[in-house]
Amino acid sequence: MNTDACALIRAADNPRAPILCLHGFLGCGGEWAEVAALLEDDFRCLCPDLPGHGDADMKGCSDMAAAAAWILDFLDNSEAPRCALVGYSMGGRIALYLALNYPDRFHALVLESASPGLRTYEAREQRRAADEKLAARLEAIAGDTKAFRAFLEEWFAQPFFAGMARNHARLDALIARRIRQDPRRLAAALRGLGQGVQMDLWDRLSRHKIPTLAIVGEEDRKYVEIAEAMHQACPSIVVKIVPGCGHNVHFENPEGYTNALRDFLQTSH
Repeated sequence: MNTDACALIRAADNPRAPILCLHGFLGCGGEWAEVAALLEDDFRCLCPDLPGHGDADMKGCSDMAAAAAWILDFLDNSEAPRCALVGYSMGGRIALYLALNYPDRFHALVLESASPGLRTYEAREQRRAADEKLAARLEAIAGDTKAFRAFLEEWFAQPFFAGMARNHARLDALIARRIRQDPRRLAAALRGLGQGVQMDLWDRLSRHKIPTLAIVGEEDRKYVEIAEAMHQACPSIVVKIVPGCGHNVHFENPEGYTNALRDFLQTSH
């Protein structure tokens, strides 16, 4: 594993348990820096750039199963044979896949604004077609910084990101970081890891045994409903609704988010 391809945030002298943090679509591992700093007294955070994002390409990671194997290799090279697992949005979908398929590797799971997938073939096909259009658009603007910035600004203008837009300076800094990425790699990630190609994991939730916290912002009604449906499917999944936040809770309220993580993880070893 080439760890240069990963934004690894790690306190080498911290003896506490590791946490693997998986970012969302268009993000990178470095976006967990604030959360990692707030948790560093209790945990060490391992924050890779997921395939197609940051400095990581999609080589050998054309689907969810391959991406999961890539992440397990990363954990092995990070001396973390077993850890807590945190995932946001796309990273949350990958995290749930990992937890369901490799339960011995994780002692706790935190899903932020994440879904077990779309329930019907028709819904997945509609999403796959939409994702393909988005991927083609990303490829078309590769190398055009101005067009990519316009794409990112449009992305964050979506209603469920409204809470992020309330902090203009922080959002501008986030866009400035994301604009350094390669739209062609992001397009490949969307084709391989998007919701349109993800398998439906809902039926497997009833057999899910790992202690799990589902964090959602109260302003993101779609994912509040998904989190509550996950609790219905697996009553051991604890739902935490964070007031005043939308889709990206850890960006909008990092202290409240990390307090919730710390409280949950310290009781889940």
